[in-house]
Amino acid sequence: MLLLEVAIFYRRPKHCNNSLEFETAMNNFQFDNLSKEQQDQIIIDGIQFMRTITEIAGEEHGMNLWNGIVDTLDPSVKGAIFFALITGHTGSRIRIRYANSDRFTVDRIEVIKAIRSATGLSLKEAKDLSDLAFDQQVEINNIRPGARQDLLKVLRKNGYEVC
Repeated sequence: MLLLEVAIFYRRPKHCNNSLEFETAMNNFQFDNLSKEQQDQIIIDGIQFMRTITEIAGEEHGMNLWNGIVDTLDPSVKGAIFFALITGHTGSRIRIRYANSDRFTVDRIEVIKAIRSATGLSLKEAKDLSDLAFDQQVEINNIRPGARQDLLKVLRKNGYEVC
């Protein structure tokens, strides 16, 4: 329970001097009013945090900690994280490699745009990833949950294999 108390203490905004002020601040938080990018980042971070505390504290104790923390969240956040978990949109990374022998059939612009859109990478970084995948398996990290399926669709259409 100490980890939960520490996590809540550090999550409490500096201007909140007591638990009631913190609860009021949390109740005023509106997940639905955030941008899609902010929502996606909260989902990714929430899932990663849940995995981390479960790995550190063990499955049973980690889930107890998570249940205590999740009670302080906006119901929309809980729902979004749960939905991401049950639909399999939890991975913020994928491994790919080019599976065809003909590199000229790839719509490179479409692939680079899809990587950039899903990850926020720069043009050069996205191009380098797609080029490197011609020769070896590469990992694309920090994929927003809402963008994962679109990225996979574009990659598969262009001859990339998801490993």
